[in-house]
Amino acid sequence: MIYLVSLVNKLGIQAVICTSLTLIFAFLLSKWQKNIKVCKLKKQHRCKLPTQYAHQDRVMGSDLTQLRMEAMKEGRFFKLYASQFEQYGRTWEENWRGKPLINITEPANVKQVAALSVNDYGKDPERAKAQSPFFGPSIFLDGHVWKEARGLVKPIFTRAEISDMDHLASFVDRFMDLLPNDGGMVDVQPLLHRLVSLIFRMQL
Repeated sequence: MIYLVSLVNKLGIQAVICTSLTLIFAFLLSKWQKNIKVCKLKKQHRCKLPTQYAHQDRVMGSDLTQLRMEAMKEGRFFKLYASQFEQYGRTWEENWRGKPLINITEPANVKQVAALSVNDYGKDPERAKAQSPFFGPSIFLDGHVWKEARGLVKPIFTRAEISDMDHLASFVDRFMDLLPNDGGMVDVQPLLHRLVSLIFRMQL
């Protein structure tokens, strides 16, 4: 009886070890295949490595997350981003919870991601979830909802050309003046509808 229990325990441990090794091998194989694919794409498009953010936490990038949370509380979130783009350039990479995340302001790259190669890029599900209460089902989301919303506005942007920036600035200034400055809540949707309507009426 003791021999049987010992044999079962031994086989159980061996099964756990085999399963663990199989999972590790599958994970490493997946990473290797992904790296091969990425290397081919980089070579095909002549991509250079972006500038790397100087993380203190190189594993999860928690230092940058903490820095942004503090900046958000102090009302300087966008100033922080601007300073980072000034320091690292228009294209730079950070570690976002263990995954590489590339920040861009280069117009050609933004155009490529947002318009020319839309089927090759997606949005982080966590970010989409965070944006949903503010933007709703719109072009800022992903998948079928995004495609449908973009299909509605694309013809308008194709025909409209914003050329008179001073005239456009007057509409934006009026929009900003209508927003409360006491920190209270405001429904910006009606105001944004009016702003967009005025802009495209001006252009079309």
